[in-house]
Amino acid sequence: MTREELKQKEASGVKIEPKQIDLMTREKDLKEIVSGKKVEDYRKLSRYNINLLVDKDAEYNLEPRSDVTHVRFVSGYDERMKYVTCEIKGIFLDEFIKFVPEGMKPGNTAITIEIRRVVEHNL
Repeated sequence: MTREELKQKEASGVKIEPKQIDLMTREKDLKEIVSGKKVEDYRKLSRYNINLLVDKDAEYNLEPRSDVTHVRFVSGYDERMKYVTCEIKGIFLDEFIKFVPEGMKPGNTAITIEIRRVVEHNL
């Protein structure tokens, strides 16, 4: 789903059932999400991320999942685990040319998760 299609869907009042996925990240990133400094999360097109965040057809054409409404970013394990649960605007495939996030190279295509707001956290 493109950003424009998402805007049209929201404007039409279509109700989407909440669906959450969990993603590992660094505690530093969790703090930046809560503070509002980090409003997008970028993921490489690894097999794991594609299986979790992207739908693909028989010809391996990639389409970002439109059914995911929330992402819980987690850092650590067991009772020490820190988390931030976010409502997201959407998941998109972006090619980075002018703006290149940390860990990416110019021309890379990656998965972008746009964060709408923090719903819950334990920081």
